[in-house]
Amino acid sequence: MPATLTPLSHLSVLLAHGPQAADLLQAQFTQEVHHWPADTARMAAFCTPQGRMLADFLLWKTSAGDIAMALDSSLADATLRRLRMFILRLQCKVDDASAEQTLYGVLQSPGEDDVLGPDGWSCPAEPWSMQRREGIVLIRLPDAPGTRRLLLVSESPFGLRDIEGLRTQIAEGTKEEWMLAEVRAGIGHVTEATTQQFVPKC
Repeated sequence: MPATLTPLSHLSVLLAHGPQAADLLQAQFTQEVHHWPADTARMAAFCTPQGRMLADFLLWKTSAGDIAMALDSSLADATLRRLRMFILRLQCKVDDASAEQTLYGVLQSPGEDDVLGPDGWSCPAEPWSMQRREGIVLIRLPDAPGTRRLLLVSESPFGLRDIEGLRTQIAEGTKEEWMLAEVRAGIGHVTEATTQQFVPKC
């Protein structure tokens, strides 16, 4: 399949920062965030006391060492308010960073070399692994059958410029194509319509 690049405008990014940001998320999420290799991403869920999922996230560490959390935009405001309730005296903050952290999804044939675009950007080799370029994070996601999936995150105006340049070289995909590939990869997500309807499987 020819590679496609899709703006993921249906996702928002929250950012936890400060010396005790990991303590906050460790106490609230289903994922280990204290001892976490910086070159990997991971999934996490935010649940009610009864264990029902309020939201799910893709987590990664920014170049500044903060913890970024991508989630469905329909849940961003409610999730931000709820997380802030638990900060109390912790030395950290949680903010909406969607304006600074722009997300794009890439679908391409796994038969291609481990590069992206005519300029040969190197791709992470394993699912959940990460690589960095100047102002850009590349995250390898689990493949769908016959399809390699990558997430690109622009962390600066320089990164956004380079991704916009890549958009002139790769066909633009659709949100529907991206979401179908996620389903085929076995990755489901909670939205406003399905919040508190699922319990994460350990």
